[in-house]
Amino acid sequence: MGLRSLLRRVPKTVALLDAAVAAMSGLVLPKRLIPENLDVLGPIVSLLIVVAFLMTLAYATGLQKRAKTFTLAALVALLALLAIQLTAVCPVTNYGPDRGTHSFLVGFSLSEAGRANRDALHATSCSELIQGAGDGRIRQMWNGSTVLSFAYALSYAAFVLGVVLALGGSDLAGRARSP
Repeated sequence: MGLRSLLRRVPKTVALLDAAVAAMSGLVLPKRLIPENLDVLGPIVSLLIVVAFLMTLAYATGLQKRAKTFTLAALVALLALLAIQLTAVCPVTNYGPDRGTHSFLVGFSLSEAGRANRDALHATSCSELIQGAGDGRIRQMWNGSTVLSFAYALSYAAFVLGVVLALGGSDLAGRARSP
């Protein structure tokens, strides 16, 4: 089977939706959703979208049956992202060479090193602590930052994968019902 015949088999709606999700993840989400200390997720998720698109082609019949499951999985992952975003992402204003606003994923609580830095800098917020000690010390200053980083990355990937596969499955199911 040649590339042309494969491309003719691709449902146009799936291709458009996947292209839109890929563009959104590459252009909008990393700047607004991914904390700067996890910015490596942007390119990785773009590759995940390509893999998900190939999965929509390879597993078309299975996706039709599981579109609701993927939608629910995407919702659960989005709620996990929201919970982490609201509880463990620290916005730091007037920071960095551009003196802009930056977001950093921190951790559950300050470590001993974090408390020592906080006291030495007389910081009263996570923003002041990051400004004074630097964002390169986040892992040393907060307990659980590695666990949260893993949970955030997994939730983000599950959300994107769930959306792409749910859209692909629902489009394929719609095409199977139409004459």
